[in-house]
Amino acid sequence: MRHSDEPLPSWYVATIWIRGSDEPVRRVRVSAGSLAEAEHELEAAYGRGNYRVHVRPYKAMIWPRDDEPGKRVIVHAHSLDEAQEELEAAYGKGHVFALRNEEDAEEPR
Repeated sequence: MRHSDEPLPSWYVATIWIRGSDEPVRRVRVSAGSLAEAEHELEAAYGRGNYRVHVRPYKAMIWPRDDEPGKRVIVHAHSLDEAQEELEAAYGKGHVFALRNEEDAEEPR
């Protein structure tokens, strides 16, 4: 059981560019406890200015199988679709999950 003040597992999605190009090369996922940690890892791997970190937090609850308890994670992504793609890449398609961005939930409909 997770203690209430322990941080949730989270990862950051980043887009990687080659210096001087307008087209992104790929997306990568970085597991990190904070944005600063994610940026440090990205800078070490790809160099300063060759990446953009997506920082909108999407909270997810994932039920990998019917007989397993749900897992809570945070995905920092550009959009809800990107967050969903990352969850499917990490856990596979067909798993049940709830996904939300609290800023979006607070906007009037």
